[in-house]
Amino acid sequence: MFKQLLCKSTLVMLLIGSLMMVNTASADTTYQATLTGYTFMGAGAAQTSTPDGPSNQKDYFKASPMELTGAFSTFYGYSWVKFQDIGTETVASAYLALDLLEVGNMVGTPAPGPASPTNPGILDIYNPGATDVADLAGSITSPLLRRTLRNNLLNTNPVVDNFTMTANGIHLIDITDTYNGWVNGSIANHGLILTTNTDGAGMEFASFGKENHDAPYIVTAPVPVPGAFLLMACGLISLIGFTRSDR
Repeated sequence: MFKQLLCKSTLVMLLIGSLMMVNTASADTTYQATLTGYTFMGAGAAQTSTPDGPSNQKDYFKASPMELTGAFSTFYGYSWVKFQDIGTETVASAYLALDLLEVGNMVGTPAPGPASPTNPGILDIYNPGATDVADLAGSITSPLLRRTLRNNLLNTNPVVDNFTMTANGIHLIDITDTYNGWVNGSIANHGLILTTNTDGAGMEFASFGKENHDAPYIVTAPVPVPGAFLLMACGLISLIGFTRSDR
């Protein structure tokens, strides 16, 4: 009787331990953006924001079409976001969280307004390649860098993903492959470029300090620990066996 009680107690402890391992393995981790920015006026002008930036920095950023037609064709733009601090292990999933504020053309029509099924935000996400987005915000050499990157994005760099947003608020966009590439070194962590190839459908997103809104962040879920699940399964099977043997 004492031996059976001891075995059951041991199995219960193993089961509790395995549950703790599973819960630890399943905890999501969030990483906050360290930089947002956007360019406009034919890449001649740019705005950038950081978590500890000056009080007069922009609390939003705009992902505009890279090519516009008509009178406002020089007002094309794109935006960028950087995550300097990320994890060190590959993950089962990684999602980029963006807080959409409005959709529209900042200089033409349609005028900016809430996203809806009839006024969607259509976002294209690019890898900036060899260009680090942290270098795009200056005013001396950066205009040429911004124009060159824009041309490369249109002509050579593949789209990482595209995403349609039909409502304002937080949207989660799957960037698992890109994030894991940053971690394992197969992709340089130079940030992400956000834009659209839909004329007149630019988007505005919340940046740092936007009241009641969230700056961009990444949320990841780790790869489950196989040993924890195996230990838990063995413990459950053994515990059921001991319970039945007592009947």
